[in-house]
Amino acid sequence: MRRDPGPSAKFVFRVCKPWGGAYYPQGQMALSAMDSRLCSFLFMDRTLRLGMNKHDKVIRAVHQGGDRLLMTVRGHELYSDQPVEDGGEDTAATPTEIFLAGLAGCVAFYAERFLRRNGLATDGLAVTCDYAWAENPHRVGEVNLAIEAPTLSAEKREAFTRVVEHCTLHHTLQRPPQVNLKVLAPEAVSSP
Repeated sequence: MRRDPGPSAKFVFRVCKPWGGAYYPQGQMALSAMDSRLCSFLFMDRTLRLGMNKHDKVIRAVHQGGDRLLMTVRGHELYSDQPVEDGGEDTAATPTEIFLAGLAGCVAFYAERFLRRNGLATDGLAVTCDYAWAENPHRVGEVNLAIEAPTLSAEKREAFTRVVEHCTLHHTLQRPPQVNLKVLAPEAVSSP
């Protein structure tokens, strides 16, 4: 389903048929009562599991030399770098690639939960993401996500599509958050 969240980005969800090809649902689809309950359960389950307290929401990116960064999230470590042609050493994905990988992972998480909760195998489940740049200002201008769900039945395809469209990052991109940037004075900077 093609949705236009605004002038800066376009998102395309495509559910792939198990035998290849693509299925594009037509028009807007309202959530059935069952789908609404499933989406609520997915969100509540994730909220309860993560705890969602103030400390869980802190992510820190620390310069490691060159263009390399170390990002810490709830005790986990992620690294980023830039490609050689952009002055980096290409030791890790770029922050933009990590951002888009997070979107693909979020969609895959919702897809996996739908399949399991509907008694369907998750074998072969994959989400592929490609994107295009836009300018003025430089940004990601279009994101295309293709979901491969070989065990998905035709009867469940529309419900599946509605559920994966409720991925938290998809919603965040459709309704962008307010982003506040503050440059700290040297005396305000503290060690973690």
